[in-house]
This record gives sequence, structure tokens and C-alpha cells, in this order.
Amino acid sequence: RSPRAEKVLNAIFDVMQATPHMAYLGPVVILFGFGQVPAMLATLGFALPPMARCTILGIRTVPSAILEAGRMSGCTPRQLLWKVELPAAQQTLLLGLNQVVMQTLAMAVIASLVGASGLGQKLLFSLQQLQIGKAVEQGIAITLIAIALDRLTQAYMRRGYRHRDANQPW
Repeated sequence: RSPRAEKVLNAIFDVMQATPHMAYLGPVVILFGFGQVPAMLATLGFALPPMARCTILGIRTVPSAILEAGRMSGCTPRQLLWKVELPAAQQTLLLGLNQVVMQTLAMAVIASLVGASGLGQKLLFSLQQLQIGKAVEQGIAITLIAIALDRLTQAYMRRGYRHRDANQPW
């Protein structure tokens, strides 16, 4: 909520988003060695800025009328955040989640260089063995996973609200 803190975070996020994929692996490998954990930490660091930026944007763009209604209802600051602001910013938050999914899948093959297993590791192995056919299949699989997850998050983002009747069982 602090404009000063937002300026500092935006500067940090600018640097993080301008950093190439491979550059995340170096410090993480030095600190944690090779394996699943360093790959996960590098992927987390790479995918964090878009989600944080979308969260800041979502909370900043909540209409003042909604905030005023929450205050008039007697919400504490914590209740205002969790029960008013975050639900009102849901579409922007889901857009951030979509970006995190895409960034994570983009990092899958690169993270396999430090020991992450999975489809990215299989693709890397196929490329190292010059098995182009297998590499294309695995690349298409990663792309299809990305497309499917993108469509799911977009559909969830666009869905309408349906209020449940209190008298009906679920």
C-alpha cells in the first residue's frame, strides 16, 4: 500500500524481469547445488515478478465505492483485504496466475540443466542426443500443456458469478 515501497519493488521487479532465464540458475546453483530444489527456486524467482505486479495492480484498481462499502460494513483492515479487495481484484489476479504458469513452463527446459526432472529434462536429453523427432514431440507437448492451462485460467477468469440459494443443499 505504500507508494515508496511500490517504487522500490518496481525497481527490483524491473531488474528481475530484464534478467535472462539462464542467469537465475547461477546464484541458485552456487547456494544450493544441483537438484530439484535449486530448479524450483530459480523458477519461482523467474515467475514471481509478473504475479506480484498483477497483485499490486489489482489491489490498486479496486473501485473506491467497493472499498467504502467494505469500510461501512465494519471490516477490519485484514477483512477488507481478504473479503473485499482480493475478490474485487480477482480477474487481475487470475491474469497474474496465467502469467506465472506461462513463465514456469518457459523455465521448464532451462531448469532441467540443474537437475529438474520432468518433460523439460526429457526435451533437453533429446536435444543433447540430436533426436530431433522426439524433441519436437516433447516441445509440442509442453506447448499443448501451456495452451490448455492458458485456456483454463482464461475461462475461469471470464466466468460469471452465480450466487447459491441459501435454502438449497449443495
